[in-house]
Amino acid sequence: MESGAIFQMVVTKGSLIGLMRWALSIPLAIPLIHLLDNLLGSALMTISLSCLLSTPGILAWIVIALVISAIESLFSVRNAVRLINRKVLAYE
Repeated sequence: MESGAIFQMVVTKGSLIGLMRWALSIPLAIPLIHLLDNLLGSALMTISLSCLLSTPGILAWIVIALVISAIESLFSVRNAVRLINRKVLAYE
């Protein structure tokens, strides 16, 4: 298997994991946002704050998640390609 194929597989896998992390974070964030709004509102202002999830914020998080996942994958694929080249050179 050549380096380009390995590179593509690892980056695709990392991006899909980042996308799944983002998809799981949205439903998990909603109760946490409500809890923090109530706690902070009652502690600081003696009223509960209103909760609002914005579409631009959610879209910004998907971009951030995909960029971080791609960067993480680039570092791991670089190490994988180096390791494969070392094994091939050592075999010959």
